[in-house]
Amino acid sequence: MPVLGPVWEREYSPPQELSVDEWAEQTVVLPRAVASEPGPISLHRTPYLREILRAITDPDVEEITMKFGTQEAKTTALILAILYHVDQDPWPCLYVGPREDDAVSINADRIQKIIFESPGLRRHLTGSAYELTREAIKLNGTTVNFAGANSPAGLASKAICVLVLDETDKYPAFAGKEADPIALARERTRTFFSRKIIKASTPTTPRGYIHQEYLAGDRRQYWVPCPHCGTYQLLVMGGWETGGPGIHWPPGTTDPEVLIDNGSAWYECGTCHQKIGDHDKPGMLRRGRWVPEAQHILPDGSVGGPAPSRRRLSYHLSALYSPWLTWSRIAAEFLRSKDSLALLMNFRNSWQAEVWEDMVTPVTAAHVRARVADYQVGTIPRAARVLTAGVDVQLDCMWYAIRAWGAYGESWLVRAGRVEDWTALSLVLFNSKYLLVGTEETIPLERVLIDSGYRTDEVYDYCSRTHCYPCKGEARHERAFTVSDITRANGSKIPLVLINVGYFKDKVRRLMGTPDGEPGAWHLPQGLDEEYFSHMTSEQKVRVHNKRTGQVAYEWKVLVSGAPNHIWDSEVYGLVAAESVDVEHRFILPAGETRAILPPATIQQSAAPRKVFQRPRFKKFRSRYFSR
Repeated sequence: MPVLGPVWEREYSPPQELSVDEWAEQTVVLPRAVASEPGPISLHRTPYLREILRAITDPDVEEITMKFGTQEAKTTALILAILYHVDQDPWPCLYVGPREDDAVSINADRIQKIIFESPGLRRHLTGSAYELTREAIKLNGTTVNFAGANSPAGLASKAICVLVLDETDKYPAFAGKEADPIALARERTRTFFSRKIIKASTPTTPRGYIHQEYLAGDRRQYWVPCPHCGTYQLLVMGGWETGGPGIHWPPGTTDPEVLIDNGSAWYECGTCHQKIGDHDKPGMLRRGRWVPEAQHILPDGSVGGPAPSRRRLSYHLSALYSPWLTWSRIAAEFLRSKDSLALLMNFRNSWQAEVWEDMVTPVTAAHVRARVADYQVGTIPRAARVLTAGVDVQLDCMWYAIRAWGAYGESWLVRAGRVEDWTALSLVLFNSKYLLVGTEETIPLERVLIDSGYRTDEVYDYCSRTHCYPCKGEARHERAFTVSDITRANGSKIPLVLINVGYFKDKVRRLMGTPDGEPGAWHLPQGLDEEYFSHMTSEQKVRVHNKRTGQVAYEWKVLVSGAPNHIWDSEVYGLVAAESVDVEHRFILPAGETRAILPPATIQQSAAPRKVFQRPRFKKFRSRYFSR
């Protein structure tokens, strides 16, 4: 048998069986005009791309969706998918950009320059003028066409096997006078049983294409281990002010440029609470794992649970995972954005890779601060009659808000904060004196509602001992609240309050805007921690559009992923407690007496004798609460 020469072997031997990531690292060279790190491509810094690239050659995978943030090499992944099929697996391909100019630019300014720079790809060039044009690449027996979503002619002609859709949420609704451009492009893949449809974009709204496609897939997220304790976790923007997991920076830092110059931000682990520096991120990324929503990650980094179908894979990755962004740069971008809705929208879409909800009458920190009155934390204005409290239980702590109520539903926050255990909670609720301003007189804490969503048995035990009431939110509950007995495993019964959370969040929002002098005026003390204002503005009411039915609804959502909202929930539970004892109608001024609402320290005590009310039982609630 004759021995083949080196040229013959290079040109006519069958391609090696390589995954796309292996092929890329052996073949692709990035020119200086294309990449900030020119030279042979390496996925050492972006290991999260390996699984996605390997899925391109997986025969079980038909569609791949990438809902990515900025600077995470998603466009590079799309380019590698195209070039792999040019070099190793020739099939007709189509790249679709938002506009025709975008698609042509990707071809001429990036892909063709990579071909010229990479010997393994340049070998397919023959010198023909038709091989590389602005709208197409014709090499190695295959054709890659480049079209804009605004061009129906480029989307509805030839059959294709590989369809690449880039920045889909920037596509127009219609391609000229034709139908949806994505539908037109997908139609061209119908005749290929081995078709691949690869979609990538930063998200926009819940109705955006990339978010809907992500939800239709298996919803994979990238879990990385803490370098200190080894616990796998998702990276979130998180509790920069409250000590939870997420990015933190020194207290009082408000200048983004100072934050970048000093590089003083860090990431806090959600388990061991150790500081994770920028130098730790590369190792965390290399050990990370993609985990579908239906599965879970085990302590050793393996993935457990039933494996979902692999036909439609979908991936979500925020800019927190970018190897080119430090914690300080991400924190600085947030500081620049947090006070502007337009900038905050861009931060949520492009940096957090999350959808942006259209807000309705947004609540800002300025709105909340406007309710600060002339009294101090821990004291009670003399117009108050009774106290209620709400407690939001988390896995490792409890948050609480204690509020005083007076005539016609006027209220004053007395104290709000966080405790670490049940003993400390009892000290705050039952073993602390809250005095009326200028007196030694106290008023009763009449009702306490405690969220039972977490640590349910502990909540039930505590409520049984202290005569507090466990509660649970139900988003679609038909009434404002109801009370029903539940039977525990030990046979004992305990009343559980079921709350229409949307109704009471709406009411808290209305009360926050009630002017002084009107029924229901809502006051805050001086000396509150900053975390109170951040908690009270973390949720906003947004417009949600049902794409299938066309209906529009309004829901309360946390705007920034991982942002704390526990005091907000505690205020909601405290309001339910107040309604359960009828504070709005129970306390009225004596006949003929009127009172302007002045700063609380100057309010004179009513001539009516103060009555100390005993804690009523739920069975005495008025029926009107059950018919709302």
